[in-house]
Amino acid sequence: MAPVAPAGANEVDPRPNRHDPFWDGQEDILKSYSFNYEALTAYEQQLAFANLPALIAFFFIPIAYPMAVCFHCACDRDNIRDAVHARHVALTRDGIRYIVDKHPGGCRNAQGEVGRKSQTIPYDKINDCDVEEPAGADGCPCCAVKRTLYKFNVRTNNSTGRHARPPLKPEPTLCECCETPYAGLMGLDAPYELKKDV
Repeated sequence: MAPVAPAGANEVDPRPNRHDPFWDGQEDILKSYSFNYEALTAYEQQLAFANLPALIAFFFIPIAYPMAVCFHCACDRDNIRDAVHARHVALTRDGIRYIVDKHPGGCRNAQGEVGRKSQTIPYDKINDCDVEEPAGADGCPCCAVKRTLYKFNVRTNNSTGRHARPPLKPEPTLCECCETPYAGLMGLDAPYELKKDV
């Protein structure tokens, strides 16, 4: 029988954590954590494009496919990039703070702008946190996108049960009916470091 590695032995971050200048000047921040914005943007853009056939099939409109491809090329790719770059996470004295900053959305005009969202998960509400390593694929089965990013998950006192929503949920890049649900924060540079610090 092969020897079993002790718990935590293989917990190696894919990239070192970097300072996030978004948090500069905020006094209650203990430590910030960086995202791999380039890899996360590429993954989510590929996933959005892979889900286009399923979205078109849902509406059964032949002309919708070229229109959807044009929208994806004209607006959606930039919307995804801006939504990804708007994500920031840090530890405060009170808990884990996650912010999705104000960014363009929709047709990239004033009406489509997405407002800032902020949430803090208090330390005393956290039951467990773990890191999910990349495996499998997401998206439409005919053109699935391989998962290559680590995911940081948090379980709280009120996030148990079959239909509970996860406490940390990034800004969706697709409509709710087509979105792949996230159980945590995907694309952190050093998810194991955040786990140890929490």
